Amino acid sequence: MLIVFGGATGFHLDDLAHSHEMARDALFSDQSLLFKLSYKGFADLPTRPSDHPGFDLVRQHPVPYRPTLTHFAEAFTSEHWLVRIFEVTPPAGEEEETE
Repeated sequence: MLIVFGGATGFHLDDLAHSHEMARDALFSDQSLLFKLSYKGFADLPTRPSDHPGFDLVRQHPVPYRPTLTHFAEAFTSEHWLVRIFEVTPPAGEEEETE
């Protein structure tokens, strides 16, 4: 899953910004998959020296939330966290088949 996340750079056109526009009438919470994938590991990231770690530069608030993922693993995060890629992990107890 590809995520565009601007919290560390101040990029205002990230996936979280678009999700708020699409879900004006729906509840968008910290339990959504997009929120969890975007903020995974972010609470410990120093974004600016003047702010606490995990300060979202787009939404202008600290994010102390530390989501846990059970079905996804981080495969790639770019240097400035603008691009994040997650892969689906196999269910517990199942081994991957090799050909």
